[in-house]
Amino acid sequence: MSRPFLRAGLAPRLAAAFAGLMIGGAAQAQFAAAVTPPRFEVSVQPGEVARQVLEITHAIPGAGTYRVYTTDWSMDGGGALTFYDTLQPGSCRPWVAIERKEVTVAMGTRVRYRFEVAPPVGVTPQECRFALMLESKPQDVKTSDTASFPMNGRIGVIVYVAVGGAKPVLEPGAASVGMFDARLTPMLSVRNTGNATGRLTGILKGTDAVGATIEFSPEAVPILPGQTRTIALQPYEPGPRVAASGAAAAPRIRWPMQLRGLLEYGAAGSGRIELDRNVALSAAQ
Repeated sequence: MSRPFLRAGLAPRLAAAFAGLMIGGAAQAQFAAAVTPPRFEVSVQPGEVARQVLEITHAIPGAGTYRVYTTDWSMDGGGALTFYDTLQPGSCRPWVAIERKEVTVAMGTRVRYRFEVAPPVGVTPQECRFALMLESKPQDVKTSDTASFPMNGRIGVIVYVAVGGAKPVLEPGAASVGMFDARLTPMLSVRNTGNATGRLTGILKGTDAVGATIEFSPEAVPILPGQTRTIALQPYEPGPRVAASGAAAAPRIRWPMQLRGLLEYGAAGSGRIELDRNVALSAAQ
C-alpha cells in the first residue's frame, strides 16, 4: 500500500551542503548512502503531475536511516551553491511532495524513493528548481581517547523542472583565454536570456597558429536563467597521446586559435549556436 506524500516546506531547518557531495571531512568516512541519478531534468505542464523515482543504496554493515527533505538553492556566476531550507521568494517547493520524511535502507539493498511536482493550473512558463536532501542520523565521531562529537552527512540531488514549456536561450559573448585545470584554455562567455537552465554540448574545431587542428568541447556546467557564465572549452584529441608519465598528454596549443563549429543546448539539442571566434592571448598572458 502506498504511503501518502508529504508536502515540502512545512518544517524549515537551515541546510548547508554541497549538491551531490558529502559534507565535512569526518562525515565522509561515516556517510554510507549513494543516490542515483544525481540530477533530474523534468518537463511538466501546469495542472499536471511529474512523478519521479530515485534509488538509494547503503554500503556499510547494518541498516542506515536517513532523513529526506527539500531545500531551495542558488548558484553564483562561478558555480558556487548556497542552500536554504526556509522558503525563498518565488520558491516552488510548495508544489513538491515527497514519499516520506525518513527512509531506512539495509546494506546491499536498493530502495526506490518517490517524489512528485505538481505546478498549479495557470502558472506561467518557468523553471522550478529545488534540491532533494538525504541526511544521515548524527553519529559520535571520536577525536581522542576522551572526546567525541556528533557528526552527520548529507547528500543532495538537484531537480530542474521546466513548467509550461520553459526553455533556455543561450547567447554567446566574448571569447578569451583563461586558466582551466592549470593550463591556458579557450573560454567563452555565455548568457542565458531564457526561463530555464541550459548546458552547452558539442564539438568545436580549432585551428592554431601553425595550422594544427585541435577539437574542443564545452564544460557541461549549468547556466541559470538570467545568468552569464564563462565556460571553459576543453581541448582533446581522439586517441589522446600518452606522456612519459603514462597519463594522457593534453594537446599543445599555439596561439592564436580559430574556433568554428556548432554547439547545442536544450531538450534534444533544440537550441543551436554557430560559433566562429578568434581567441588570442592577452598581453599579460
